[in-house]
Amino acid sequence: MRTISRKYNMLKIYGLVNKALCLVFMMFVLSCENKTNELPEKNDHVESETGGLEFDRTIKICDPTGRKITPFLTGINTVYAHEDMRTWDDGKKLNHLKNSGISALRYPEGHQVSFWDWEFPYHFPYQDFWKPQYESTLTQTKLDELKEDNKNRMLIDDYFEICKEGNIERVMGINMFQGWMYNRKQEAIDKAVRLVEYCLEKDPEITYFFLDNEAGHQQNSVHLDIFPLMII
Repeated sequence: MRTISRKYNMLKIYGLVNKALCLVFMMFVLSCENKTNELPEKNDHVESETGGLEFDRTIKICDPTGRKITPFLTGINTVYAHEDMRTWDDGKKLNHLKNSGISALRYPEGHQVSFWDWEFPYHFPYQDFWKPQYESTLTQTKLDELKEDNKNRMLIDDYFEICKEGNIERVMGINMFQGWMYNRKQEAIDKAVRLVEYCLEKDPEITYFFLDNEAGHQQNSVHLDIFPLMII
């Protein structure tokens, strides 16, 4: 009963926070002096560097305050298992990143980081690579097949090159979930240390790392109360 009561109280708190955020947003919009949309009469669209049409419209909802917002506000994910590096060869994707003002790029993704083996990034997506039933099937032949089938994925070196060329902040994920899931915590820690050392060697400018993502969402997941203790 205590657990149910605590969860109910948390839901009430989340509901109040959401309502408060909505109210703050509405007050912000209503407080703007100039709420008119300013749309250019001409040049509704222009040719982009990549040859496609891109809209050039401005919507103004209030006067600028002059205060600086964090430069990392506009960030997106990569999805290493879905990115075929051959689609980056013509430079169009990188140009789109530059033109859109993306300032931070997260790798290898969000949720997938908890299933990502950075030293062998060729497993199927969301595969528990330390699951005994799966690990026992990884003969050298099987490993070679996986690597061949997924050889065009975005790897760490590809990611660093894209970030450097686009002047984009690196945000690198660390997988601690597999170590907790299969009672191989020290191996997970050692693997994480090797990852950080590799990243610093390849790209000394990297600053930001994150540990897993959406804790509590994974299948057979670690409870939110346990996750901080697991990391410590």
